[in-house]
Amino acid sequence: LQVKLFAGEGTTCVDPVDCGPGLVCRIPLNQTAKVCSKPMCSDTVDDDGDGKDDYPDDPGCSSPADNDETDDCPSGPNCPECGNHRDDDGDGMTDFPADTTCHSAGDVSEACTSTEGVTPITMPATMGDTTNATSDIDVSCGFNPNLPDLTYRLDVPALTSLTVGTTGIHSFELALFDSTCAGASLQCSSTSFTAPTGVPAGTYYVVVDGEFTNDAGPFTLNVSGRIANLASCESPLAVSGALTCGTGYTCKGTPGSRACRPSQCSDGIDNDGDGKRDYPNDPGCADFADDNEMDSCPGAGCPVCSDGIDNDGDGRTDYPADFGCESAAGTTEVFCPAQTDPATKITTAVTMGTTAGKANDLTPSCGTSMAPDVSYALSLPVPVASLVIDTLGSTFDTILDVTDASCTTHIICDDDISPVLQSQVTMTNVAAGNYSINIDGFTTNAGPYTLNVHGIVAPMTACTSPLFAAGVLACPSGTTCGGGTCH
Repeated sequence: LQVKLFAGEGTTCVDPVDCGPGLVCRIPLNQTAKVCSKPMCSDTVDDDGDGKDDYPDDPGCSSPADNDETDDCPSGPNCPECGNHRDDDGDGMTDFPADTTCHSAGDVSEACTSTEGVTPITMPATMGDTTNATSDIDVSCGFNPNLPDLTYRLDVPALTSLTVGTTGIHSFELALFDSTCAGASLQCSSTSFTAPTGVPAGTYYVVVDGEFTNDAGPFTLNVSGRIANLASCESPLAVSGALTCGTGYTCKGTPGSRACRPSQCSDGIDNDGDGKRDYPNDPGCADFADDNEMDSCPGAGCPVCSDGIDNDGDGRTDYPADFGCESAAGTTEVFCPAQTDPATKITTAVTMGTTAGKANDLTPSCGTSMAPDVSYALSLPVPVASLVIDTLGSTFDTILDVTDASCTTHIICDDDISPVLQSQVTMTNVAAGNYSINIDGFTTNAGPYTLNVHGIVAPMTACTSPLFAAGVLACPSGTTCGGGTCH
C-alpha cells in the first residue's frame, strides 16, 4: 500500500505536481502568491473580466479543466462560433445556450451535431479517442452504422492538396464535409483520403467514425497540405507546419498579411546583384525555397561549384559546365563518386552501350541487383514539365534509377514496365540542374542497353540549349522554338 499526499485547495505551491487531482498551481485573481486552485474555467470567478464565468459560459473555456479564460470575443478572429454573437449556421438560433448544437460558448461550430462538441484542428497531429463517444453521424463509406464518432473543424486557406488520415490500432472511416457540416460528404474513405484537386479556402469538418464493430478507441488524426501560391499562410495549421507553401515559395510578409510568395531563389530577380539569378544558378541558393541569395563569391567560403577552380581535375569548372555540380551552390564537382566506370553526359535522345564487363558500384532503390551498372549525367538547363526515361530496346532485364548528381539521393526508380522486363520512369515538374541516370541489371543481368530520354518543357521556356536540337528536350504540342523560346 502506497500513500502519497498532495497539497489541497488554497495551499501554497511551487510546481503543478504539488497540487492534488483537479487543482493547478497558479496565482488566483487579485492575489499575489501561488496556491493550489481550481482551473480558471471552474473556479466560479470571471478571470478575464468579460462578464462570463467558467465553462460552459465563457467562450475562452474549452472544458472545465481549461486554465485560461482568455478570448477575443465577440468580434476577434479566434472567437468560437458559439460565442461570437452571430447566427453562423442560419438556423435562427445564436450562440450557447440558445443554439442547441452548441455544448458550450467555447464550441467552434454551430453547424455540426456532435455530442462531444467539435474540436479545431491546428496541428499536424491531433489525438482523439472514440471509446466513450456517441454515434452522431453515419458516414456514407462506413460498413457499420451507430459506431461512436468524433467531429473536427478544419479551417484552411486555398490549397493545392490536402491529405487527412488516422494512425492507431483501430480502423476508422474518415469523411470530409463542407461548412454546413451536412449533406453528402466531399470525401469519404477508410483510414485516409487525399483531395484529388485543389481545396478552396474555407471551413470544413472531418468526422472520424469506426469502420467495423470493434473499431472504437484512441487514434491520431494527421493532416497535411500544400498552400496555393500567393494564398495566406497565417492560419494555425500553417504556423504549426501542417500546411506548407509550394516549391519555390515561402511564407513571408508583414504579420496579418503573410502569404506564400516566391522565395528570392525562385522569383526571377537577381536579389544580391551578382549577375546570377535564382536556383540553381546563384551560389547563394541552396534550393528553390531558399529566401536569401547572398553569398561570399568569389571570396573565401564560396561554394566549390562557383569558385572558378577545377576542383576535381576533370577539365570542367563549376556549375553548369561540370556535371558533378548539382547547382552553383554545390559542395563537390565529383559526379557520382561511387561510380568507378567513367560517366558521360546525355547529349542525344538515344544512347546505346553495354553494362557487360562494368563494375557493380551502385545499389538501386528498387528491385534486386548484384549486376554491373553504368551512370549518365543529365544536365537540364531549364525546368522540364514532363520527363520520360526508359531502357526499351535493351537486351536484358534492367533496373533504372534516377538520383542527384552525387548518387546519394534517390529520386525515382523502376524495375520492370509490365509486360516487358525493361524499365521506364516518368517525372513531372523537374527542376533545372544536374542528375544521374543509373542503368543496372536485375540480380546479375548485364548486356547491351538502349537508353531513351525525352522531356517536354512548358510554354515560353527558353529553348536555346543543344538538347532541343538533339531531341532530348522539346517544346510542348502546339508551340515551336522561335526567338529562343517555346511559343
